[in-house]
Amino acid sequence: ITGGEMIYQYLGPGSAPNTKSYRITLKLFRDNLGGGAAMPGVVRIGIFNNDNNSHISFSPFDISLTSTSQVPVTPPPVCMTNPPQLDYSVGVYEFVIDLPDNQNGYTATYQTCCRINGLANMGNSTGSTYTCNIPGTNSLGTENDSSPEFGVPVNVVCRNAPFTLNFAAIDPDPGDSLVYSL
Repeated sequence: ITGGEMIYQYLGPGSAPNTKSYRITLKLFRDNLGGGAAMPGVVRIGIFNNDNNSHISFSPFDISLTSTSQVPVTPPPVCMTNPPQLDYSVGVYEFVIDLPDNQNGYTATYQTCCRINGLANMGNSTGSTYTCNIPGTNSLGTENDSSPEFGVPVNVVCRNAPFTLNFAAIDPDPGDSLVYSL
């Protein structure tokens, strides 16, 4: 697994009073030529109540792989004379859940061991954690929001050469603004 992201989508009122319905989506990206493990068939996602930092009573969830698809790769830059062959895919894991209204919302999380081999700045046994924070009623009118979603392909860059990386995201909620910082 070379990376990932977790997002949520507000679907509307839940099936019980004082609940809201959400679709939670985990995307895991995989280097298909790296010789690593296959895309997991099932992932375990935990959801924590931010009011008291405990698991919600029916968590964690074992979520099956919903779909896989190829990830577009940007054309190699002109500074690259012998570009490598690249082949990346994304695995999508989705489920719908009704969550009781609360003050501070929820955190959905997935944690995995072991990233791709050959990372110069991390050991090969380094894991990854992907989270999304679903706002609660203390969130000043954002408790019915959906999270933004990134739409970035795999980018190829050259060492010691300038490059531009597009971090464009789409927020499905009208009137929301996206703010970036580095």
